[in-house]
Amino acid sequence: MGNTLFGRLLNGLGIGLPDHQQKWTGYVISTLPSDLVAAFLRGLFDGDGHVSGQKVVFTTRTRLEARHIHLLLKKLSIASYISPITRGYQVATSADRDTIRFRERVGSEHPAKRARLEVIAARVDSRHVVRNDAVPLACGRHLAALLEAYPVPVTRLPVDYKTLTAWTSGERRPSKDKLAALLDALANTVPANDPTYNVLRTWTQTDVRFQKVEAVERVPCQSDRVYNFSVDETHNYVVNGVVVKNCQSFAPDHVCIVSPERLGLCGAYNWLDCKASYNINPTGPNQPIKLGKCLDPVKGYWEGTNDYAKIGSHGSVEQVAIYSIMENPMTACGCFECIVMLIPEANGVMVVSREDTSMTPAGMTFSTLAGMAGGGLQTPGVMGVGKFYLVSPKFISADGGFKRVVWMSSILKETMAEELRAVAEREGDPELIEKIADERSVTTVDELLAWLEAHNHPALVMDPIF
Repeated sequence: MGNTLFGRLLNGLGIGLPDHQQKWTGYVISTLPSDLVAAFLRGLFDGDGHVSGQKVVFTTRTRLEARHIHLLLKKLSIASYISPITRGYQVATSADRDTIRFRERVGSEHPAKRARLEVIAARVDSRHVVRNDAVPLACGRHLAALLEAYPVPVTRLPVDYKTLTAWTSGERRPSKDKLAALLDALANTVPANDPTYNVLRTWTQTDVRFQKVEAVERVPCQSDRVYNFSVDETHNYVVNGVVVKNCQSFAPDHVCIVSPERLGLCGAYNWLDCKASYNINPTGPNQPIKLGKCLDPVKGYWEGTNDYAKIGSHGSVEQVAIYSIMENPMTACGCFECIVMLIPEANGVMVVSREDTSMTPAGMTFSTLAGMAGGGLQTPGVMGVGKFYLVSPKFISADGGFKRVVWMSSILKETMAEELRAVAEREGDPELIEKIADERSVTTVDELLAWLEAHNHPALVMDPIF
């Protein structure tokens, strides 16, 4: 077509001329309403796409074009993947449901392609790679809070106790249908304007999809500098097709207090790092705290730390005990290296490494425990920490210190063997590390108690931790 005005219109939409290496950039198109995005994809499919088996496929010359098609499809809740081919790249729908959704939301004006789309039917996905019938795990926490505020006998609910516990503990996701049925059962008990109830109800009606992670690969950092940024209003942004957000927006009420004896819970900053950062940038994120009057030297209360915690947490945290896990512990965002959690039956605590995926004596894995320790919540008995805080003389010193550790991930024992051995010597018990259980020998509370008895762990004769 040799129409100059039409060409300018295409350029305004981010679509380049035919002799450009990239025919279009897609940025402007992605800002259009969904029906116009669907219309653009329909034209693109009719011109450069085809149906292969049960998949809709687009072909492009560059990876950038493929990524833009991938993101435009995602805007219409159509999952896809990118793969290289001899002449460039192709974008294909991920599963049968995505192809059917493409047919319903995009479609085709090409008679032959439309006919190919019409005969596609959903098959059973035996690997459960993509799910669109479930809600996020966080809904389990909302449900637990709702049932705590409005107690209802399980016999009145359309799910059994085991299923309900799996949901509220974060072990499994509720399906939309089952969660909707449970909310219907609570309708006469919970006020119609309850915000938690309404959030859960919204999730049962929201088009959310979960796709299985097939593999995780560690890639060495290619730069000496890492940047942190946010986007106005939402603080969310898309990186390689994945929606991400910073931990501060995940935990806006979290305040990380770093002292000479306690490094940051992510392990990236110690007190000297923060001091140097402040000297370089006095208006930056690292700010000094004037301690002021000491209110309790054993538990670690100061007027200054309490005042700063209250300001930084927007009033949600009134006090922080720097040396205690049992009373007003420091909050965490979600990037902690380890989780320290009370095991009341053992009169001690366990330490779970982020790299440990095994079951713990608490009956939960690290990922489930993280929901309790993170998010800026102040939960007595649960605390996210940097792993080298374990060797500090001030590690939960108000509650008995390192001798309270009764279970620890084996990867910590192995990677910190020298440091932990020095701690054992400092505590006056050179065999202390051997008395601490790990996932290789103990995964339940009963097994833990038997282990502690057999190895004569000091926690068994210490004063009650609470």
